[in-house]
Amino acid sequence: MDNDTRERLERLETRLAWQDETIDALERSVVSLQEALRLQQDALRYLYRKLNEQQSDDAQLPAHEKPPHY
Repeated sequence: MDNDTRERLERLETRLAWQDETIDALERSVVSLQEALRLQQDALRYLYRKLNEQQSDDAQLPAHEKPPHY
């Protein structure tokens, strides 16, 4: 193998190693973002459920009565 071919091969191997590291880092980022998104979606569902419960409770109070704390 001549010197030029060896240098080209080394550059390609270096480039491939860098790309592999980059892909691994991006994959870790995607997994982390997916977990964060899942947690946010769970929290949002919880808040919607609580809001609906609160609205249901408010709807049961007669409009002309004052709340008990008055």
